[in-house]
Amino acid sequence: MVASPKDKHGSASRRWLILPDQLDRDAWVERLAPGSGTAGEAVLVESREWMSRRPYHRQRVALILLNLRAFADELRAGGIEVRVVQTDGAIVDAVQAEVAARGPLDVLEPAEREVRAELSPIVGSGGLRVHRNPHWLTRESDFAAAKGREGWRMDAFYRAVRRRTGLLMEDGEPVGGKLSFDVDNRSRWDGIPAAPEPPRFARTPLREAVEREMSSTYGAHPGRLDVEALPATHEDTQALWDWGVRTCLPHFGPFEDAMSERSRGLFHTRISPVRNLGRIAPSTRVADACAAGA
Repeated sequence: MVASPKDKHGSASRRWLILPDQLDRDAWVERLAPGSGTAGEAVLVESREWMSRRPYHRQRVALILLNLRAFADELRAGGIEVRVVQTDGAIVDAVQAEVAARGPLDVLEPAEREVRAELSPIVGSGGLRVHRNPHWLTRESDFAAAKGREGWRMDAFYRAVRRRTGLLMEDGEPVGGKLSFDVDNRSRWDGIPAAPEPPRFARTPLREAVEREMSSTYGAHPGRLDVEALPATHEDTQALWDWGVRTCLPHFGPFEDAMSERSRGLFHTRISPVRNLGRIAPSTRVADACAAGA
């Protein structure tokens, strides 16, 4: 986690805009909790416009709502003051109004290009102070290494990032003897070993409230809603990750590219959605994956 930055007067930042893809509970509790030396307020925005600007699947919208609200409760439980702004309008309009009414905010760099572009006028006016986002292991310069004579290649990107970061490397050499095992990851799955069933999560008042809201506010969105399949809390995310490490990663490699009518996910961990919300930090999970043989 990066240290809490200071403004030009040397004062520790105290009001943070936390975007929906930055919901790392432990990092924010460490940064903002009373007694941390950088105690502050968290500002969250629930924008119905942002969640409805495209025909997103109901599971996606529900996942965001569940995690935003659970995250707010987790920060409050850590003694942090939380301000939740619910709006039918865009995130940028809510942030502009917040800055006008209560002063500048600090924010980690948004991961989405669209959000960065929309917030850029507020950044330019000094209403938002942007800081490095620690939730990403890669950086823009890494992409240059992925472009060769034949164009952009994901395999080249993986190789360059591993060399730069040292991930899955030992004494300058790749773990397992090769930088890429893609040619070994194309096995046919015939039902053995059995594909694990993903965890389900107990119904809670939060899940029931979001389920009702999905029908009343987001009923035009496509797809079938199953809130019990969605992780919501920090503990849910940990349970999903533990399940993935234990039951999926040991068998994932050979069947990475396999598809079957008998299993919707085979040995994929299903961790990407909560990873994209920032619920789980990649830098703290590499050792788990290595131990599982990923």
